Amino acid sequence: MIISNIILYVYLIILIILLFFLLYIIFATFSAAPYVPTSKKQIMKMLEMIDKPKTSTVLELGSGDGRIVVALAKQGFNTIGIEINPLLCLWSKILIKKNKLKNAKIINANFWDYNLKDIDILTMYFIPHRMKKLAKKIKKEMKPGSLIVSNAFKLADWTIDRQNGTVYVYIV
Repeated sequence: MIISNIILYVYLIILIILLFFLLYIIFATFSAAPYVPTSKKQIMKMLEMIDKPKTSTVLELGSGDGRIVVALAKQGFNTIGIEINPLLCLWSKILIKKNKLKNAKIINANFWDYNLKDIDILTMYFIPHRMKKLAKKIKKEMKPGSLIVSNAFKLADWTIDRQNGTVYVYIV
């Protein structure tokens, strides 16, 4: 009797987790970019493209599991990750703590509500159908001379400053 109740609870917990995951996938697909982990090779390409001082503040838009935030912080940048998914934020915070990084933080928020005025470098993996809206936000809020490092997707109507494969760098 007790064992069957335990098994029932385990199944119920698994079902709730799967339902939560399915709802997240649906939400992410329609609201912003879904979580897609960036390879180490692609992260290295992104890091190589940044030619700003280490005192620069970097914002990773949709920071996912925090791997880019951690890589940037290990390079010495003051790094902020903004992520809407609370589970990915928690994972990122654990990763930052594990690596003992004092120059990295994760914010659980919608980036549309985050002001970019103090950001020197913006890194992102962002889906094409939202790029025009994002470009308007960047032009309105970021300082001239700031860098945009886009992984995989181009900013429409912007001139690419330099490119390495599918990593594109733009200057505001």
